[in-house]
Amino acid sequence: MLYGLAEARRLLAIGGGGEGETTDLVVVEGYMDVIACQRAGVAAVASMGTSLTENQMEMLWRLHPEPTLCFDGDRAGRQAASRAMDRALPLLQAGKSFKLAQLAGAKDPDDILRERGAAALTAQLAATTPFVEALFIRERDATALDTPEQRAGLKQRLRAAAKAIGDGDLAVAYRDALLSRFDALFAAQRAPWRPAAGRWTPPGPPPPTFARPETKAATKRPGWTLKPVAAALARQAIADPPVVDDHLEALEARGFGDPALNGLAKEIIRLRLSADVLDSDALRRHLAQSGFSALLIDVDRAAAHAGAPFPKDDITLAAARSQWSYAFEVLNRVAALEDALMIAKQDLAGRAGASTLMALKSERDSLRRAIETGTIWTPDEAT
Repeated sequence: MLYGLAEARRLLAIGGGGEGETTDLVVVEGYMDVIACQRAGVAAVASMGTSLTENQMEMLWRLHPEPTLCFDGDRAGRQAASRAMDRALPLLQAGKSFKLAQLAGAKDPDDILRERGAAALTAQLAATTPFVEALFIRERDATALDTPEQRAGLKQRLRAAAKAIGDGDLAVAYRDALLSRFDALFAAQRAPWRPAAGRWTPPGPPPPTFARPETKAATKRPGWTLKPVAAALARQAIADPPVVDDHLEALEARGFGDPALNGLAKEIIRLRLSADVLDSDALRRHLAQSGFSALLIDVDRAAAHAGAPFPKDDITLAAARSQWSYAFEVLNRVAALEDALMIAKQDLAGRAGASTLMALKSERDSLRRAIETGTIWTPDEAT
């Protein structure tokens, strides 16, 4: 069963003059996302908490030759999209495929519609990735590609994915398309070497160097994408290590609220538990020696945009720790709400399910706004 099928048929007929002749049919995760899309004039259906089945795919293709899969940007949504791709591969034919869309900020269609309006939602849904490109990206990003063995593994996965397609001609076309992307990815690394000026030099860029595992954290420079509040919490944890002592379990489980800082959080916990004496200077020195020097620079840059009350000369240590704990608990609450929303979307039977989902979304959105606007820092404790 596909939720919203009747309304999707109506919108398809209006959009293109008849079924199968419109530009978009979107497959989303839950019924609230279906409603959001349809309110924006986009034909949409959902499989209602279950994985998209082969029978549902055939039903979709009777309505549209290339529906758009738009699952949530969280871990569960990415896994759902991956499962759908695997199920679709054997069924792909000329005139039977999918596109994929990823909404910005890991938000769902209902979030986009309420926060930014119908035009923003339709624009993001229109920014699609062809199935073959999405398949290549999935396999490319599945593992590191630092060694010849890892790159050979990617090539094997690409061949296996193409081989899974039941249509022989299309399987060959997919194999060629995937391997051409593979060749382009590593073309510079395979450029032939030639003698020049009495020594061997490559005609193009120098061969890549690969960081040791302990220094990889330093080579990943996410400073332009670090969440400012999360960065501010990390910076203060380094400036005042005892602030994390009452939150070690939560810090181990969820980090500072930004996945890019998870490795840093775990190293801070390890050092905090293993060192007899660990002041700020010693902690920063240990982190730098562990390969986090570049990340620490990015943390400082991002934290400067958080509006945090620390470090400031006019704030007491007790007030700074209170503000840190409050902000840390808010970020943990947001993460817990995201988990609860994922569960609620899978259990939407009856009116109670819808009201629960709305309440969770409302609380999550309110906390998100506080984080994004800087009002997470309560004024009465900021000094």
